[in-house]
Amino acid sequence: MVRHLTMMCGSQLGKTEFLLNCLLWLIDNDPAPTITMLANIDAAKAWNVERFIPALMACPRLMRHLTSSPQDLKTEKVTLGPMDLFYVGANSKQGRRMRPCRVRLADEVGAYEDPEWVEIDERVKTYGDYKLLDTSSPGDEGTGVGPLYKLGDREQYFVPCPACGEFQVLKFGRPGVKGGLSWEGGTGGTIAEVKASAHYVCERCHARIDEWQKPAMLGRGVWVPQGWDLERAATLTGNPESDVEELDTREPEHASFQLSSLYSPFPGASWAECAAAFVKTGGGAASKPFVTGWLGEEWSVVGDKAEVGELRRLCIPAAQHGYRMGEIVPQVLGLTMCVDVQADRLVIAVRGWGLRGEDTWLVQATEVDRIKGRNLTELDEWLSLGASRRVWRDQTGTRSLFPRVVGIDGRHFTEEVYTAVRRLRSRGVNAYATMGMGIGGGANPRIPHNLTVIDKWPGGEPMAGGVQVLLVNTNFFKTALMARIKGRAEEIAEDGGGVAGEVRGFYLPENTDGALEPYLDQMTSEHRVEDLGTVKSPRRVFVWMRRPGRYHNHYWDAEYNNLAVADRFGIRTLGIKPKAEPVAEPQKSDGPFGRPPWQRA
Repeated sequence: MVRHLTMMCGSQLGKTEFLLNCLLWLIDNDPAPTITMLANIDAAKAWNVERFIPALMACPRLMRHLTSSPQDLKTEKVTLGPMDLFYVGANSKQGRRMRPCRVRLADEVGAYEDPEWVEIDERVKTYGDYKLLDTSSPGDEGTGVGPLYKLGDREQYFVPCPACGEFQVLKFGRPGVKGGLSWEGGTGGTIAEVKASAHYVCERCHARIDEWQKPAMLGRGVWVPQGWDLERAATLTGNPESDVEELDTREPEHASFQLSSLYSPFPGASWAECAAAFVKTGGGAASKPFVTGWLGEEWSVVGDKAEVGELRRLCIPAAQHGYRMGEIVPQVLGLTMCVDVQADRLVIAVRGWGLRGEDTWLVQATEVDRIKGRNLTELDEWLSLGASRRVWRDQTGTRSLFPRVVGIDGRHFTEEVYTAVRRLRSRGVNAYATMGMGIGGGANPRIPHNLTVIDKWPGGEPMAGGVQVLLVNTNFFKTALMARIKGRAEEIAEDGGGVAGEVRGFYLPENTDGALEPYLDQMTSEHRVEDLGTVKSPRRVFVWMRRPGRYHNHYWDAEYNNLAVADRFGIRTLGIKPKAEPVAEPQKSDGPFGRPPWQRA
């Protein structure tokens, strides 16, 4: 039984009309408490007055369900004879949590600003026979209706060629490419020439198909789930159990559908209009409005990025010569630790380094709750500085290490971080504040980092145990981190699996019971894309940006800072000659102005 429907469509395809017709059918055939959700309550009220009430009044069969009070149609709660209809704004937490309903309808999901709007579905699912319906044009990859579509069976509409009868999905073509939408003159023709010559080309027999033939094709079309194909006799073939990637992420009772405007029967979205819209962008297939509005596809910026599946391949089980979280392998000669500071927690990554820093192992990834205003004393407690220090040991327990350097991100809670650094250094921890520089690609790549002293005497002499800030070229080290990840992932893929001892670079512990999933997700949260600037201020640089729909990148931040502090404090010479574990600077004389303020009684 299908309980969840998702429609991801281009413009001029009647998706809102489809949702409205579903609602009208429910009123007359299967009445139940229903929530209709739009971006905000004002949009919901307008939808009620401009779309729902006129449709209700136009159908004599439905008018019999009206009550005697006209007021019942003009509030956020519409009272009908057999059921109640509630309007909710997706941006209202209170509205989403007020009442359970058996049916939830959501229109233009891509306009919802709060990604937590889906929490309403948990209240709907308290009914055994619940129904969910989402309709929207797509937006940025990973946002809006896109993830909902991917949770379903991802159906597309196959239509037959009038000439050869072969079924196919209508696709946007390019001049000179056989198959798909085509026209004469390329992107250099006039709009009139493009519209006059636009037609479709069968991808199988390459026959010309004109607009007047489209209605007959649509009438014979068939919805086909991803992983299946359609033969000429409209018979499904294929094996989605093996052909479809990420099958385990799909919901078995969820049907999802995608349509481009190439299927639209309306004159305003004809093949001629679609070709003209493309040419008006200057031939820019990278035009976001064209891709999302006409093609009905998610907007994805092509960039250097890693996927969770790639990182999962790096998690070698301990039984296959990998290692477990919290352990150090024999090759690890030193540790670094970096902390990303959030309002309510500390996100910590401890990383081990081998000879010359050529190989690196994730030793610990964890989060520690914190209370704002306590100056990160939770970090002291987690490191057990009041008793015996927390150390990381090898599998035999005979060798232990403590981080050589601790970096704490000071971007957002600077004063608290500075206070914590002073305190940690006074307790023998080699701690530094870290801050990014060169946001937007402007930093000189030949200067990967720079150390600056914050606490100085009037003469410029650094205060003993004072704060020093490591300014980090974020572009440089994010690119270096991705290079390590991608390099090793590709080696493992080429090796057919591999084990930890056979490849070099970036190592992860085994992913016991999915404990490492938050880390893996955040390590794929950003991508490197080209920034061409604006028309008035053109430029060409590569910058790191958060991927659409990815809201947490804390482990990513901690890990590129790990690369930075390791590079700054001697990782390239690690293991070359005996070197004592560095400790915080010894306390010097009080200086001409007495002891630093944080050390005074």
